[in-house]
Amino acid sequence: MAKVRINRFLASTGAISRRKADEFIESGRVRINGRKAQLGDNVDPDRDVVMLDHKTVSRQDPLLVGMYKPRYVLTTMDDPLGRPCIKDLIPKKLLGVFPVGRLDFDAEGLLILTNDGDLSHALHHPSFRVPKVYLVRVSPRAASESIRQLEEGVFLDGKKTLPAKVKEERADPEGST
Repeated sequence: MAKVRINRFLASTGAISRRKADEFIESGRVRINGRKAQLGDNVDPDRDVVMLDHKTVSRQDPLLVGMYKPRYVLTTMDDPLGRPCIKDLIPKKLLGVFPVGRLDFDAEGLLILTNDGDLSHALHHPSFRVPKVYLVRVSPRAASESIRQLEEGVFLDGKKTLPAKVKEERADPEGST
């Protein structure tokens, strides 16, 4: 198997994220074949022995999980304010998976979880143009101008989204769409 960067390998074990891996490497908590790891080191997962805090770690089998995210749960693994997070809903045997993308705090629906960073990137990064489908209840009925703006792309967090295909499914008697 090809060599991979140490932080990427550590993330593939489910033990920690790549960002945390860099912190652990810098603090001397990671060893490769008995020597202290350095940022940027590469490892061969089939040959090298990697230890984190004196425990050998190995790559997890790739996991792909579909999960229903209820309303009022953050699509994050940690929240400094102590609000409910997706991590609270993941069974311990699946720890190491993380959400691909996110849903708003007050939204509910399907989330994809994985421990495969490359798959996550391919599904989530806009450059791959993987279509996403959202069913949204709007009340009162969505204005034509709002729909036109979505179809052209809107600005979120300072970046313009890709154009959206908007289809009105139905209107209920109260005027929601």
